[in-house]
Amino acid sequence: MKQNSKRYWIVVDSWNLMESMTTESLSPYSFYQQRRFGSNLSRKSYAGNEKINELVLSEKKPQAEYAIQITDSIIESQLLHKVGNGIYTYPKTIYFSKDEISVCFADTNLMKGFVAEANILFEVKCIDKYKNSFFVDPQFDFILKEESSDEISFDAPLYIEYDERVNVVKGGIIGYLRGLVTSTDFNQQHLLNMLNATKNEIAGLCTSLLMQEERFNFENYVEQICAAKSVWMGSMPVTNLFDIALQLLDEIRKTVDLRNNDILWKQSKEYNEYIISLDRERKALQESIERMEEQFGIAACKRELQSIKNLEVQKGHKKGKTREYFKKDTPEFLRKQQLKEKVEAFEQYNSEYKAAKSKIKEIKNRIDEAAGEAGKYDGAIRSLFLQISDIFNSLISKVNSNNSNSNIDASAISYENGLTISGNIVAATPAEICLYDIILQYVQNNSIPAGQKVSTNDILTLIENSANTFKETSFAQTDDGCTILNILRQYYAYKTGLSNDFGEPSDLPIMQAIMAFIIKAQGFDQIERFMLHRHYRHKELAFMLLGAYVGYAAMPKTFTNSIYQNDAATTACEKEEKRILEAVK
Repeated sequence: MKQNSKRYWIVVDSWNLMESMTTESLSPYSFYQQRRFGSNLSRKSYAGNEKINELVLSEKKPQAEYAIQITDSIIESQLLHKVGNGIYTYPKTIYFSKDEISVCFADTNLMKGFVAEANILFEVKCIDKYKNSFFVDPQFDFILKEESSDEISFDAPLYIEYDERVNVVKGGIIGYLRGLVTSTDFNQQHLLNMLNATKNEIAGLCTSLLMQEERFNFENYVEQICAAKSVWMGSMPVTNLFDIALQLLDEIRKTVDLRNNDILWKQSKEYNEYIISLDRERKALQESIERMEEQFGIAACKRELQSIKNLEVQKGHKKGKTREYFKKDTPEFLRKQQLKEKVEAFEQYNSEYKAAKSKIKEIKNRIDEAAGEAGKYDGAIRSLFLQISDIFNSLISKVNSNNSNSNIDASAISYENGLTISGNIVAATPAEICLYDIILQYVQNNSIPAGQKVSTNDILTLIENSANTFKETSFAQTDDGCTILNILRQYYAYKTGLSNDFGEPSDLPIMQAIMAFIIKAQGFDQIERFMLHRHYRHKELAFMLLGAYVGYAAMPKTFTNSIYQNDAATTACEKEEKRILEAVK
């Protein structure tokens, strides 16, 4: 936090704090009840709190389990209203900035518990961004008396409307910046496609090998790995992971050969004769054991011992039990002990009997081992394939993290009654930019309420409204405009069951981003996979549309982690975010 800034404390509960790490802001309690965005999380609603229209700030640290300290640079000081000695109320939402807030916990367990809960909640995305400002301090200067007010704030509706606009605009900005942070040039995108394709084909090979019991030409997969390695060496740092993957693939080949040989052995006449001979030997030994037991009276002892056990079972059943043992010192108990001792002594000291039992066990193990050999190979093969998969995941991660996160340039977007893009996007046509801005304005004005998913009907309505607006522009009469409208018509017909297929843009990069959003609006991850598979560019534009449509509060941490887990990316993105949000005011 800045050393020369004036600081204020705000008492919060765990829900307030959790929500603030979801929206990156803190609002008067009543705002949460009235806005169209935000999450209930594990919220506890306290009677009367829905009427509180101000935040309470104090110059000294109050007693609290959770408290947020802010600097005056993120508030409008003229809106502070003094209500006591060093106590003020503030009527608006406070928007956080990385170096302008810190969070204080009364003890270590509270902090650890809060972080642990936040880490498992999908919507709570800002922990990594602010966790370095978390600290523990049980000391306090005074006890703040909680006083609620039913006073109506005439400006609250305007503040809430502003919050909703910021949520939408910030969603678009973060979507755009996330696309830039994880964007790749053509060569890297080509490399990602190769890595993903090779990973998926090798993963599919595992299933085929284990299910079809066929022999495969491993050289095809060696060639794929070598081709990916060659592309990697042209643009990425040196790594030995490809060589390790090739070694693992060779181990798989050897293990598969052993497995296939074992399968062929089990299907042979020799294997069948081998099992029959083992089973014949086992039966002969069993007969020898039974003769010895009859000769030495052990068989009779075992029969009598079993009859006593049967009586115990019968006794137990009468009382609803599985078995009831005879009590100590009863004739049955004593006889049972005598019989057991006699049988155990014979089994231990008769060497011929003992050797026969040991031989039977050995034969059984040999039969089980012969039958289960392929299963042993299956486990080894799966383990090797898993190691290869981990290697390719690591390679893909290295490509995604190879971008310069400190050189984020969002100059292509600005704010003028809403987010808009400029015409300086490479290879973009005026018709594409026009349609993009129409759709961007639409999603900003028709954002999806909290907890609601983007539906097919939402997208169809968006297409219809945007296409009708686009028709009224001069760009609709151009060749590119006609192509764009035809693509929208085809997709609309496809989604309404009037057509079995639809076309996709080939030479219109902005339109590709628009169609990625329209086709895969159910999630950022789906858009990313879709565009990667089709070699579509301008992922940031598709992300901006969905980000503005769902709003910042609904963004999952799996999407924002690429920004907030990287200090350089966080700093660069926050700078661009502030620039654009300043215009919203």
